[in-house]
Amino acid sequence: ELMNIKGSRTSAQNTALKIWLLQQIESMKPGKTGKRRDSTIKINTLFEALKYDIIFNSSSPRADKAKYIKQIKTMLDSWTDQKYIKGYKENKKGRSLESITIIL
Repeated sequence: ELMNIKGSRTSAQNTALKIWLLQQIESMKPGKTGKRRDSTIKINTLFEALKYDIIFNSSSPRADKAKYIKQIKTMLDSWTDQKYIKGYKENKKGRSLESITIIL
């Protein structure tokens, strides 16, 4: 159910994004000891982790990055609607998105 996102096309890149984000969110949830990892995902870390799974067009990598960020927000909005997460907060540095904090 979490993999079906309204308004999101099915592609290998989007599937890689969904799987990576779901793994990160699951690792943020408290474990048996009550400890959990930080709930902030840095955008550069995301793109670095998925550098072999998502493709950037060499002529307009900024446009591709913006397209992927839009897809990420669509996924997070869908998961908020499904009550998987409570929400998220965008952390900007100037006008660019630096990280996203997941609210569990």
